[in-house]
Amino acid sequence: MFLNKKPVKVHKVTVPIKEEKTPQKPRNGDPRRSSAATRTVSTPRPVQRPQHLLKESRDRFLSPQPSFTRLKRKSASPSVHFSSSSDESSADEANGIGKRRKTEPVRSLEPDNDRDVRDTAEWMEDDVNKFQLLHGADLTALNGSPKYKPAFVKEGADVVKVELQYPSKLPRERFDLLVPQEDEGYRPIDDIVHTIDQIAQHYLPPSIRDPLTDDVTVFSRRFKRALNRNCAEEFTSTVDEFNTALTTALVDGTVASVLKITHTLPFPLIERILAQVYSRTVSPAVELLRKYENGTNDVYGELLPRFTERLFRETHLKRDQVFVDLGSGVGNVVLQAALQVGCESWGIEKNDNPCALADKQLAEFRTRCRLWGLAPGPATLIQGDFLSSPTIDAAIRRADVILVNNQAFNPELNDKLVMKFLDVKEGARIVSLKSFVPKGWQIKPRNVEDPRNMLSVVRREYFSDCVSWTNANGDYFIATKDSAPLRRFQKANGIR
Repeated sequence: MFLNKKPVKVHKVTVPIKEEKTPQKPRNGDPRRSSAATRTVSTPRPVQRPQHLLKESRDRFLSPQPSFTRLKRKSASPSVHFSSSSDESSADEANGIGKRRKTEPVRSLEPDNDRDVRDTAEWMEDDVNKFQLLHGADLTALNGSPKYKPAFVKEGADVVKVELQYPSKLPRERFDLLVPQEDEGYRPIDDIVHTIDQIAQHYLPPSIRDPLTDDVTVFSRRFKRALNRNCAEEFTSTVDEFNTALTTALVDGTVASVLKITHTLPFPLIERILAQVYSRTVSPAVELLRKYENGTNDVYGELLPRFTERLFRETHLKRDQVFVDLGSGVGNVVLQAALQVGCESWGIEKNDNPCALADKQLAEFRTRCRLWGLAPGPATLIQGDFLSSPTIDAAIRRADVILVNNQAFNPELNDKLVMKFLDVKEGARIVSLKSFVPKGWQIKPRNVEDPRNMLSVVRREYFSDCVSWTNANGDYFIATKDSAPLRRFQKANGIR
């Protein structure tokens, strides 16, 4: 009876992976980087990158403002000829202060006029014990005196100490004016100069800011001059002058007035705060992050702030939305989303070492945000398996943006994650370094139940200074939960 049956008409629907390459801007005339064309480079496996390159990428993160490169000083008190910029630069580098590093500009997020970035909570006396701040002086003491030398050389003199005022009522941060013996390591003078620069730029109105930041009176130049002259008194008096100006602006409400009309935090300010948090909590124990088994799903790698800022823009992450990071490591991206966007941010990590450092980061992050007078969005970091966590399952169902750094994940784990995405809401975006949908994927009757049929994928390209394991270009993918193509296919083929 089946011989005369008319054949069933089957309509095939192709779900393409769109390729959208971001034009790459040439760097200072570099002939390899042309605005007329972009090139695709396969993303290397994280395990193939030498360990020293991971540290170099992290060093760039730790000095997001002008990086301080150093050369060996020829003498304890080098003479400075201000008519020669090269002479001044050499002396500056010897003291740990370098010129501003030229970087590709980063666009800010779209303004959110409903966001209040201010920390409006009253500061109570017992908050000193509640919010434990890791001072710069604590960090140099932790590393030990053999690794540092005094920034100012004076026989028989003690190490010079300063306290720095922040744009809040919290106690000042303590610093010892030391420089590391080797190129690597925390640099307190670096920290002071960058911090003052960011506060002056973003917390003071032009009437106060301009006299403090013009070419003659800019604080960074005065600090350089004090170091070049080996004059501790000049350095400390400059810090005192800044403290006085900022304290006055705090007391008379000037800082509050500036923050009241600030709805989007500048990216350099975000980098500065995140760098301070990371340098005090993760950097001292960064070797723990290299303790993993190569070739497994536990290979560690970080997405750097400039890359994640771009992801926030491209996914249109908003303050009233939910962000989830599956495999959040030490929590970098979760904290950045909470600070930069102000959204509710979740992260889950399975491995013990990153989780221990993530807890330290979160505690310091909360204190530092108050120190800077800012109110981030709620951030939660938990330890567990993202495949079997009821807490994260609930967050995934509410998530607007999900991040998965699946660069080192095996196919089996990626397939299990795809099943998780059945629960995400329509329109949610999933960012990954490997696509969850194969190129050329088609909806067919035999795979109509596959969750990949509900993901619309766009391929994009990242460049240098985006990930910790390579400086090469690579691909990333933004998948959007979109059930419309599947519904059309089912309707056309009479499938319910």
